[in-house]
Amino acid sequence: MASLAVDLALSVLLLWWAWRFFLPLEEVVNIELFDETGDLWRALREPILAWPAEYGPLYPLWYRFLALFDPEPLRLYYHSYRWVGILAAVLFYLALRRMRVARPPAFWAAMVLLMSQGQARVWPRISVFWAVVLGLGWVVVGHDEDAPTWMRWMNAAWVLGWSAFVRPGLTMPALVLFLVALALGLRRRFEGISWRRGALWATLLIPLMLWGSPYRSDRLLLAFSQHFVVRRADMGDPIPDPWVNTRYIERYFSRTDSLWAMFRERPDLFRDHVLFNFRSLFDLPPLKRPYALKRFYSKKRLALYFLLAAWPGLFVAWRRWPEYAAEITAAGLVLGQSMVNVLLIYPHMHYLYLGWVASLMGYGLVLGVGWQDWARRRNLRGLAYWGTLLAVLALSWRLFGDRTVTYWIQSLKDPSRRVPSVARFIRHLPLPKDRTLYTLGTDGEWVVYFGPQFVSLDDAFRASGKPLAVFLREQRVDLIVMGDPRLCTRDPETCQDLKARPEQWGYVLRYAPLEGGGRYPILIRADLLPPGSEDEGGEPPSQRP
Repeated sequence: MASLAVDLALSVLLLWWAWRFFLPLEEVVNIELFDETGDLWRALREPILAWPAEYGPLYPLWYRFLALFDPEPLRLYYHSYRWVGILAAVLFYLALRRMRVARPPAFWAAMVLLMSQGQARVWPRISVFWAVVLGLGWVVVGHDEDAPTWMRWMNAAWVLGWSAFVRPGLTMPALVLFLVALALGLRRRFEGISWRRGALWATLLIPLMLWGSPYRSDRLLLAFSQHFVVRRADMGDPIPDPWVNTRYIERYFSRTDSLWAMFRERPDLFRDHVLFNFRSLFDLPPLKRPYALKRFYSKKRLALYFLLAAWPGLFVAWRRWPEYAAEITAAGLVLGQSMVNVLLIYPHMHYLYLGWVASLMGYGLVLGVGWQDWARRRNLRGLAYWGTLLAVLALSWRLFGDRTVTYWIQSLKDPSRRVPSVARFIRHLPLPKDRTLYTLGTDGEWVVYFGPQFVSLDDAFRASGKPLAVFLREQRVDLIVMGDPRLCTRDPETCQDLKARPEQWGYVLRYAPLEGGGRYPILIRADLLPPGSEDEGGEPPSQRP
């Protein structure tokens, strides 16, 4: 009971530290569109069964859970950002403790994770939510030293199986662990099985039945193709707006239906792509701009990133492999998946984060297993245990006592706060609430911040291939957000005419005031506004989410 009280006290301390760390979040972090907003949009706009398994459906489920307490999307974005960062660190500590890691290294590993740039800046936040699911999974299954070996492997497979519904790339590592557990269990005729443990493992059937397998080969193919095109642009190939022009992949490969076919056709292009990713990982010249690792921590620390893969060897040398083979293999597979994503696709921070968490878990096992029972002894070892814990707490206070998210993010990337500013302006307009309002220029799913009746037509516009003028004649478009230049790429003359003579098109031009000055042009269909409101300023009160 006393041991549980100490862990509870350390968890509360870590929770308090994490809350302080994320306290100034809204002051320095913008609401970003696309990936993160897409998950929020999916949570608020689509039925649960429609969520694609390959896009991590547990994360929209998390958003939907938070929406029970505060459904306002501008605030919901920050609620998720803050709480996944807080819970990832706290659950990481509890997971290490459930794996019988001593308190001093477990608390220190959790503090390092919490105070890292990864915890502050990784985006989209689904990767940090993955750490929440991973930590919660290990808290549930723990480490039972008396359990049969096959059961520990099955526990690890179950944890990574749930994790795969956040990061689908972990499907294959989970399957590897499951096959090992199955082979070991068959040899021992599944000794030690209980109906409770079997029922726990069976819960993994729930997401499988709801969404199907999270692994999709076409998802990996799309990710590779998009980032391959971006890399070719980095190498100097003339590709306009490479992040959205994935079709340029056909310039380099005659077959683009599978990675294997592309590799067999041009292995030299694969080699160049992987080498460029490796070089950009360590910010090696010649490169046009700094890449992931330089922004992830510091250059010196991150030059040692790959050395973190040394901990399995350290663990074996420490003679703990037979007891912790499942846990250390699971961490190694996650680290390997992280490196595959980084080298084959792109050195994104959210890929690196997977390996960072796995490495901290591995080092926690290396340094913290074997002396957790010293706490109960009234001798020199017990004194050393509690002295080490006090030293860890003192060092944490000395190094991290005043650190907040502003240590890594000093200022807003977009001081105008474009998304909330425009969203509040549109909400303030006297538009009808009982009809669907079709919008253009809202790529990235940011209609979710306007209100439930707004529906984006951007995908339909792109798929049509028609000039803007033709699309407006054929489709009813109630609102056009004119600030995105990509809207006008296909038909700049129509855009100019819309701004110069909106009444000729049946619209009223209004300007959303941005924070810190500036205005964002918005076109509203004139018949949607009540008589006499066409000339009103319509500026919403200035307040932040």
